[in-house]
Amino acid sequence: MKLTNVKLKKDFENIMKITSKHFAPKSKSNSEKQNLCKSEDILDTYNDNFSTGIFWLKQGILPNIRKHKKEINYISSIILLTYIFKKIYTKIKSRVGTINDSLGIYLKSEDIDYGLTELSRKLEDSFGKHTIYFISNLLSLQDIDSINIGKVSIKRIDEKIIEELPSIIEKPIFSNVYPRLYLELIKDKYFTPNRFIQEFKGKTLFEVTIEGYQVENETSDVFEEALREFKIALSYFSICKIFLENLSSNKYSIETKKIKQNNNYGLKNDYQIYYLKNNKESKILKAMNVLSEYITLPEFSFTINKALLEKIEKRCCLKNFNMIIQNEKFGEIGDKIKRSLDWVFKEMFEKDDTDKTIALFISLETLISTGSDQFISLTDNYAENIAIMTHNNVEDRLKEKKFFKKKVYQLRNNIMHNGYKVNREKDWNEIQRLKIYVAWTLHWFIRNIDTLMKIGNKTKAVKEYFEREKLKIIPFKP
Repeated sequence: MKLTNVKLKKDFENIMKITSKHFAPKSKSNSEKQNLCKSEDILDTYNDNFSTGIFWLKQGILPNIRKHKKEINYISSIILLTYIFKKIYTKIKSRVGTINDSLGIYLKSEDIDYGLTELSRKLEDSFGKHTIYFISNLLSLQDIDSINIGKVSIKRIDEKIIEELPSIIEKPIFSNVYPRLYLELIKDKYFTPNRFIQEFKGKTLFEVTIEGYQVENETSDVFEEALREFKIALSYFSICKIFLENLSSNKYSIETKKIKQNNNYGLKNDYQIYYLKNNKESKILKAMNVLSEYITLPEFSFTINKALLEKIEKRCCLKNFNMIIQNEKFGEIGDKIKRSLDWVFKEMFEKDDTDKTIALFISLETLISTGSDQFISLTDNYAENIAIMTHNNVEDRLKEKKFFKKKVYQLRNNIMHNGYKVNREKDWNEIQRLKIYVAWTLHWFIRNIDTLMKIGNKTKAVKEYFEREKLKIIPFKP
């Protein structure tokens, strides 16, 4: 970053001056919570000015001082602004001793320069390649050691991976009460690699390496992106299961097993645990319970063996899938596939049938929507696109189009426009067909990605493909 950037310095100075008017140690502020904390070194961030400062920092400052034009999320922006004010606070305190008012009273131009320099340094230090380890029981590997799905390397936890583990690993505590306090109490207790394997042997390690900003919190940009890749991998297996079970010949199925649950909480062995590794350290991010905002336990887990993996590679086009997820060249089409899989994951973990059905419809429409067309209704367009992707002959396509319009899409309209609550028994056929639509359309996109890319990598390429299919000359049989 160049400190000679006059506009950047001026914008940063404005943020510091406006925000610092109400940024003070809690013992010196008018906060209602001042009696809870008399420490001068804990700064009060509960004010509107601080929230405004976060917004301006995120929108105006951070995009202009980073080497990489990738958005930093709101939580990381909070961490960064708090970090800068604490650094400036320490500098002011060394100069004046006791702070008796808001920081704005003591702020000097040299503090602005110092803060901007520290912000740049903090960003530089937090950027890099970070590896997130997801320790999970949502998938188990039998007679295979590892597989690669998208950007995720999936490995069975056993002695074979001991050389890959950090030498010191923080020990997780499984508690729903005062987790920070518990972690503080055990901060000097660690796993060795051998002890780690003993604790988690038989479970699965999802390893994701992401380049980005990890700013001292588990909701960082790196963590959010890695978590999405973890979800996409699980969604892919869910889609493969539906697809393989509905092949007209030589059916296959992915084995699943019920996850034991106790009063809506997973047992200790059912927790999903996340570790962060970078070049400096390895540490636990969080031990999640089933009510976590990030991930909840489903009712099942997948089991993959060597024979099934070979079928997945062949039937579910694993090579194409990995290519799409790992490569940005697929543009809008690649994004459509990823967003569709995001909603597949959401459906997997929803408990309410109506919410599950809505998630499936969004997943499907993310794929089949190609924009408005004044010459054809939205419903007809969706129906014809689905028919093309699920059948090769005209009679089957026409039959599928009618079923989609009359049954499946009617269910969607009843939910969205009439507040209809899904009845699993009554709506069983439509829901099952909807799941098949999602699986087969995702499979179609993955299998035909090279054909689509010859037209382009934007949504209009998909639209053009379908238009060409609809214009094909088919002999009429009276």
